[in-house]
Amino acid sequence: MAVRAYILMEVETGKVKRVIEELSKLDRVKSTDVIMGPYDVIALVECPDYDQLSKTCLMEIQEIREVRHTMTCPIVEI
Repeated sequence: MAVRAYILMEVETGKVKRVIEELSKLDRVKSTDVIMGPYDVIALVECPDYDQLSKTCLMEIQEIREVRHTMTCPIVEI
């Protein structure tokens, strides 16, 4: 079963559009939205397992230069 998570991102001022463009190039990112509050962007990510989720966040999303901080919120079934 795939692992899905919301990744909230704090983005450098004035760079939200560029971050959205970069996120759209990543296969595991299923959707993105610009939000208001302490975070600027939220992305829905789907991965085959938690290891790949970690790699996607650490090696792809956090490598986008304008992303200053992320918070990963895995979706759980209740």
